[in-house]
Amino acid sequence: MAGTKNDNFLETRDKMMRDQNQSANVSRMTNDELRQKFPYFNFHPDDEGLHEVRDSGYINPRKLVQAEQTLASNNGCDVIRDIVNSVTRTGTGLLKVVTDTGSVYMAKKVLLTTGVSILSRDLLFGVIPEFDCATDTVALGEVSHSDAIKLRTMPVVIYRGKGNNWAPRYPRDSDGNIGFYFLPPIKYPDGKYYMKIGHIGYPGNPPIKPEAVASWYSNHGNAEMGDNLNNLLQSLCCGKVGCVVMRTPTHHPYIDMVTSSLGVAIGGNGWAAKSCDEIGRIAADMIITSSWNYDIPRDIFRIRYRKTRAPNSKL
Repeated sequence: MAGTKNDNFLETRDKMMRDQNQSANVSRMTNDELRQKFPYFNFHPDDEGLHEVRDSGYINPRKLVQAEQTLASNNGCDVIRDIVNSVTRTGTGLLKVVTDTGSVYMAKKVLLTTGVSILSRDLLFGVIPEFDCATDTVALGEVSHSDAIKLRTMPVVIYRGKGNNWAPRYPRDSDGNIGFYFLPPIKYPDGKYYMKIGHIGYPGNPPIKPEAVASWYSNHGNAEMGDNLNNLLQSLCCGKVGCVVMRTPTHHPYIDMVTSSLGVAIGGNGWAAKSCDEIGRIAADMIITSSWNYDIPRDIFRIRYRKTRAPNSKL
């Protein structure tokens, strides 16, 4: 993590690391030390950094999903690769799950972990959780295989500060700061290596309606922000990608039961990937035991509903 010296961003995170007894794992770095250790970054003269030496990095979502499914299968779960179209109640007390291929499954309980797609199908018995879909844009810069090897020790960067001459027109917050995260060269499914950059704290992307999510993804994000990110990346631009974040009014995920047999684990607010194992563990225990056995109060994760309901909906 890097940012302007004595700014709240760095100081808060430095204190957090000390409070978690992580001081031995995190080095506070002066501007000279930053430039020496990471000469490929053009930090501002007023910037300092926090370098997390161990237990840090990035998450590959494709490999993560593969690993989770493999573990589930090895522990006796049936992994069914299909799209759920509806969840309805039956007179027997069971829930009926119907997929796009016409397959039907009967279940005592169902846990929905759909993210922003929660309202795209008939899943919630007509109730509508309170959330918005925040649009996001990231940029990918292609690098050669040889350059990727040279940069194999490049760390993940989270930056919040005054910046340098990266991109004079890059949008700033009310304090004049810019914010972004930056990933080192990573091999993607197309066999090429890309560096990825995304903005932090940019208010210019308005929320969209849930029904517009698919269109947003296919339109490849915000063109202006994509150009700003590409300029900031200062490398060969391969393209920009649209992303949507499910934001809850509590800024915490919803991990809750909608009925005694239907539960949800949704609303990542843009930072759930790093916590997905623990979120899944909480939700799995909740749905299996029908109780709350966690050391954080249940009310923090309770779902909030909009007043609007679908016609003739009942819980």
